Amino acid sequence: MGSRKDQGGTDQCLDLIRGAQKKILEVPFASNYLAVQQKLDETRECTTQVKALKRKVNEVKHLKGQTPEGQKVVGEYSVLEDQALQKKRCLETLFYVTEVENLLQNAQSDFEERAMYLTKRKLVFDSMHREEALKASSRMHRDCVYAMRSTWSWLGQVTQCLEIHMKNAGEYHQFFHEVQFIHEDMQTFLGLLNNSKMRAHLQPTKPEIMIQYFKDITNRLLDYQARVEDLGQRSTLVHPIYLRKDPPVYPLRAKCLVEYSNPEISLSPGDACIVLDNSDADKWQIRKSDGTEADVPGVVLVIPPPDRKAVHENQKLKDQLVINWDTTLKRLCTQLTQYFTNSIKETPSIDMKSLSAPQKAELMKLMNEVVQILRPNSHDDKNFQVLMSSVTNFRKILSQFKPGDRDARNSSVQKWQTNGKVMLLYKDFLTYGKSYKDDVSSSRGQEQLMVNTEQGHMFESKAYFERVLPVIDVDVNSKEAILTNFKADMIINERHNAKRPVPPPRRKRQSRQASLVPSSENLRDLQDVLEEIKPFTIVGVIDPKSKQKLSVFQAMSQGILDLSQGTFTNPSTGEIMTIPEAIHKGFILADFSENLTNGDSHDGFNPMRNMLDTRVYPVSGVIDPRTGEWIRVRQAVNAGILNPKTGKYRNIVTGEEVDFLEAIQNGYLVVDPSAVGDLSENGVYTFVDLVDASFKVNGVIDPNSGEEISLKRAIMDGVVDITNSIYRNPNTGETMSLEEALKQGLIKAQPATATDVDKGIDIITIKQLQVKRQKFVPGDDKMLGRLDNVDGWKPDQNQLLFDKVRSLLDPDSITVIDPSDNSPMTLTEAFEKSVINFSKGEFHLPNGEVLTLEQAAARNFIDPEVLKDLLEVYNQSSLGDLCKKGKFDPETGLVTDPQTGTTMSLESAIAQKLVDPHQIFIYDVPSQKIMSLQQAIEEGKYNLSSGKYVHPKTGELLTLTEAEKAGIVKCSIDPDERCKVAKTLERLNKLMDTTVKSAPSPFSDGKISLEEAIQTGVLNLQKGQFTDPVTGEVMTLADAIKEQKLDPAAASHLIKALDKLSLKEMMEDLNYDPETGLLAPGNSSRPMSMEEALKQGLICPENVFLVDKVNGRITTLGNLIDEGRFDPKDGTYINPNTGEKLTLAEAIEQGLIEPSILEEDFIDTSMTLKDLIDSGKVNPRSTNFVAPNDVKMSLRDALANGFLTLNSKVKLDPRSGCVQLASDEEVVKALLDVRESSDWLQTVEQTLGTNDKASQKLENLKQQTEDYQVLQDDILKHEGEVKTSIKQAEELIENNRTVDKKDDGAQQLQKLKFNTADLKVRFNDASTETEGRCRRFGKMSADLEDFYGNLQDLDQWLDQAIELSEEYQASDEDIEVQFTNYKEFVDELQAKETEMANAFKIADGFRDEAQVCQISLSV
Repeated sequence: MGSRKDQGGTDQCLDLIRGAQKKILEVPFASNYLAVQQKLDETRECTTQVKALKRKVNEVKHLKGQTPEGQKVVGEYSVLEDQALQKKRCLETLFYVTEVENLLQNAQSDFEERAMYLTKRKLVFDSMHREEALKASSRMHRDCVYAMRSTWSWLGQVTQCLEIHMKNAGEYHQFFHEVQFIHEDMQTFLGLLNNSKMRAHLQPTKPEIMIQYFKDITNRLLDYQARVEDLGQRSTLVHPIYLRKDPPVYPLRAKCLVEYSNPEISLSPGDACIVLDNSDADKWQIRKSDGTEADVPGVVLVIPPPDRKAVHENQKLKDQLVINWDTTLKRLCTQLTQYFTNSIKETPSIDMKSLSAPQKAELMKLMNEVVQILRPNSHDDKNFQVLMSSVTNFRKILSQFKPGDRDARNSSVQKWQTNGKVMLLYKDFLTYGKSYKDDVSSSRGQEQLMVNTEQGHMFESKAYFERVLPVIDVDVNSKEAILTNFKADMIINERHNAKRPVPPPRRKRQSRQASLVPSSENLRDLQDVLEEIKPFTIVGVIDPKSKQKLSVFQAMSQGILDLSQGTFTNPSTGEIMTIPEAIHKGFILADFSENLTNGDSHDGFNPMRNMLDTRVYPVSGVIDPRTGEWIRVRQAVNAGILNPKTGKYRNIVTGEEVDFLEAIQNGYLVVDPSAVGDLSENGVYTFVDLVDASFKVNGVIDPNSGEEISLKRAIMDGVVDITNSIYRNPNTGETMSLEEALKQGLIKAQPATATDVDKGIDIITIKQLQVKRQKFVPGDDKMLGRLDNVDGWKPDQNQLLFDKVRSLLDPDSITVIDPSDNSPMTLTEAFEKSVINFSKGEFHLPNGEVLTLEQAAARNFIDPEVLKDLLEVYNQSSLGDLCKKGKFDPETGLVTDPQTGTTMSLESAIAQKLVDPHQIFIYDVPSQKIMSLQQAIEEGKYNLSSGKYVHPKTGELLTLTEAEKAGIVKCSIDPDERCKVAKTLERLNKLMDTTVKSAPSPFSDGKISLEEAIQTGVLNLQKGQFTDPVTGEVMTLADAIKEQKLDPAAASHLIKALDKLSLKEMMEDLNYDPETGLLAPGNSSRPMSMEEALKQGLICPENVFLVDKVNGRITTLGNLIDEGRFDPKDGTYINPNTGEKLTLAEAIEQGLIEPSILEEDFIDTSMTLKDLIDSGKVNPRSTNFVAPNDVKMSLRDALANGFLTLNSKVKLDPRSGCVQLASDEEVVKALLDVRESSDWLQTVEQTLGTNDKASQKLENLKQQTEDYQVLQDDILKHEGEVKTSIKQAEELIENNRTVDKKDDGAQQLQKLKFNTADLKVRFNDASTETEGRCRRFGKMSADLEDFYGNLQDLDQWLDQAIELSEEYQASDEDIEVQFTNYKEFVDELQAKETEMANAFKIADGFRDEAQVCQISLSV
């Protein structure tokens, strides 16, 4: 009863503890302040309950003591306490983080309170503004509003900065938080490996359980590895936030987050600076790259990653994980040793006798793998000794029966098949561990380091760091890991080519008594795999059909030899074999001698030196079928098991015979499994060879004292028996083979070289059966002998081309300009500092800008003569050079052997390593750079499969000949031509910006700069020619500018620059006398000829520009010299028209050449009137406008009359200062014609408007009539011109009806329309009026003349009538006579009265006409 009660109390206590565990685990995590606080309270409540359980646990412990039940309760309670504390710690951490939420909430409240306070704040004074200051007041208010917007916007940017800082702080905390947890997890895992359960001897178990166990352990470590690798990636992104308060002693770099400016400094996002002082959290003192120092808010700056602490912590985790892998490996190795021992003991022998041949071979190989892979470092591992004994017996059983025809299906077979999976999982575990350790080791290496000495000298080193970890062992007896935490030493090694530095010894070997174990199984690999990379040259190929020797080129062109695939094809049978196999069978003739001609030659293609990569796997032992033991090769030969002549292995028990390779596959020959892992591996030839292996002995371990002695003494003491190849203990008589002693390290030796063997000192030779796996490595004429075994580094293409530069030039005596400080540096220094990349023809600036070598010369970093020498190196390696040598046909794209005439495609030649595309260069015109053929292929410029060049604009495939004609590529690199271009650009760059886009690109739809136009040949300044990129038309530079093929602004700058490089400038600078042809430079004591100046380099004739008036083009002095038109000896010019010799002064005077380049002769310098006024070049109040008809008027009148608008294109005459139209505009011409007609018509109207009365004097009236007639004649004379002007204007108006009304041209048209209509009406009115006046005044003149004639006649008649009346009155004639006389007189008087009435009528009519005329004139 009592025991059941006690048991019930224990179970109840366990239930309470597990319930509490579940409750704690179910408390979720949260992310916000209130939720985290709530969960923390819950956890604290649970923790209180946990403490309450402590009393019950103590009661159980008191009652149960050290019983399993009591220990279980105590253990579960310990887990509960740990879980409670862990959960509480995590939540407290989250709570501390979420408290920032309150800070942000307070900041948000502060924002709103300030905004509301400032909104409600009362004015403290009333503003007083005069009416005239209202504008200034309004501006001040507007500026204040804008400033307020900017201030709140700035606070928004500061908030963004805070968000970034908060993100950085979070990432910092998260990183180190995870580092802490994963470190604890790995420590816990190590504790698990060392507990008593894991150290206990493994009991027999099922293979499925072992498989799951191995999977769990592997997955656990892989999970750690994934977490550590994730932290590794994040470690370089962690910001060192602690440096914001605790800056280091070294300069601290920072980066600006937002746009910031104050009166002292301005920063843009991303700008880097140096932090001088950040002791004040609010203000940091910084220095920009330009040297400016100022204080800025610390919040706008961020200290960029990486954080050294984060990187260091991650490295510690990596090293700790290496410890975990190694410790786990030791533990699993021991457990697996015990497991296989148990499995062998549990396997009935009868079940093995029904195995088939494949099953038997697999089981034999499995046994060999178990022995090889599980072999420990120590010689006294009892577990392994037991395993070896079991394996030996097991192999004996397997070797002494013949296999069956069918696979066995019993339980033992199935178990061992599953055991194979267990071994496979262990091998995977080994691979994972080794791969990770290799990755960790390689990550410590550095290719190049910048080392700063105490004296302040800076130099580069190829040293690498190696962290030397102590060896981790597991004690054989206690099974505990000796070391579970690491403490490493840091070793700095200097990297040397082709030789790995030997690290310091990890621990000193202790003197020990050598133990010779009787079993010959106790072997340790001295070197499991020997690798030899041996260069050789294929000197010929045997044609299996004709048995004739072919050259390498012929064999490749016929498809027999394929170096790229490493194969030989028998044309008779179609059989394909590897090149090593073909060498073995005599189909390929190979010469392994050194110093043979390698690769290309001038006459043809010499054989390339290739490499034969041979991996040698020594056979560790031979299975003796009689005993199942491993025996030596010599013993196996003596016993008849191995037959070196036939290459057979014979089972002397069963009589079976197989070749060596099959014996390895069946497990009778013990070798590294990777030797025959995949016999079908592409390109690998595997065979077995019995060789005499020689070793140079450095020392022998004396089995008595454990000390190291010489080979000579070991032979004298009987320790080493050279004759019988035995190592023995003279005291005990124990022996082992020399090979075994070598493998166990009892004989310290290394493979002997041919020189060592020839000397014969300290050499031992043993018979060794070797598995050789040979692989063909295609040769590279520059790479052989230059491999670095440390990290596989190979010299890059830049190094190779620099070597070629070195072979042609002296790079230590040739200098260029260092772009970092503008000081001279040698080519070698430029190469070492990566300023010049020779393989790409690039020059690198400190700001990251990359220039071509020509651009570098144009910017004065490289002297043109140095550039010329460098370009010659490229020219000698150009594709054009191959064409000249007959090795490449640019038309067909085929590579040709000049010796045999055999051809193959360039693609095949590259694949077969006959042609190295990295070291063949072309000049790519679209990119204006030298590039290798490989780069052209990679960038899609050259289509390797078709052997054609790709047109960059159309994508059309062109032969290289066609592409060169199209100006897309240049196969040869002309140093002289490229230097001329560089010199020209060098001078132009000093005078203008040549990078401005100025001309259409011939290779795309965009534009190219002036520099690119010159480099691509679109613009040839020396010849004054421009090639239209679209049509290909070649025109003069003047025509190109005129037709606006060049951007007008760029053309203007170009002409101005050329004028500064003109003949006129040269004559002024060098005091050149055009009369005598002599010049007197300032540093010359005597006058010299032009020829002498050219030789001394005082004049560069290719860059002395002038205008050739004969053909109207810009040319150079060098061009005139080349054409024979200028003789530099005497300075004379040859007149091309007459052949006459002239002095330069006479040529200039006669207008044959123009020494200066005048902008107005080539460039339309017009601009809008508005721009002209805004530029201050004209004053609209005082400047006159000269119309196309040479009429001068003020600008105001011109604008008022519509002859000009503010947007009219005009020119400023520099001589008169008057403004002129840039071109004849139809509207302006029409306006002027209408204006001219209107002005003439105005004089007519003025004449008509004189308002003179019709004169009553006949002479005056006649004059008036004549004046009007002259006016009418003038109108008739101008009628045609006026009507033509009106007609043209109306047609112009009609044709421009669609012009936008907002356009200035529309305003001019409207003006023209109005003026034309006005002119038309006025002209018609004037014409009609003049015609009417002529008619009216003519009639009035005729009437007045008739009136005066009649009046005169009447006056004469009255005089006569008065006289006659007086006469009749005094007459004394008779009455009849008097009556008759009077009657006649009365009759005449009555007739005259009618005449007088007519005259009066005429007078009345004239009066009426005069009145009408007066009225019309007044109107």
